[in-house]
Amino acid sequence: MNNAMMTQLIMFAGIIAVMYFMMIKPQKQAAQKKQAMMDGLKKGDYVITIGGLHGIIDEVDRANQIVVLDCEGIYLTFELAALASVKEPIKPQDSMVAGPASVSQE
Repeated sequence: MNNAMMTQLIMFAGIIAVMYFMMIKPQKQAAQKKQAMMDGLKKGDYVITIGGLHGIIDEVDRANQIVVLDCEGIYLTFELAALASVKEPIKPQDSMVAGPASVSQE
């Protein structure tokens, strides 16, 4: 009886250990990564919200946990928790910025 009980206890501890390494530890690492991202936010950062809105940070108010985004001239206020990621802004290619090709007239 004692041997069977010990085996069950070891199996239970093994299941808890597997659950920790498969579920809890990755979740803690993701939370730490997100917190580091939030701590590094500053004016001018290019961010994406959880709803998919792209914008540039205009103001960060850590006391009230809000951020103001400039979305092509429209200023929107979000909670800091609504930010999904910080990205590098996409720079337009030279061929796109140059405009239509000039046509020579003869």
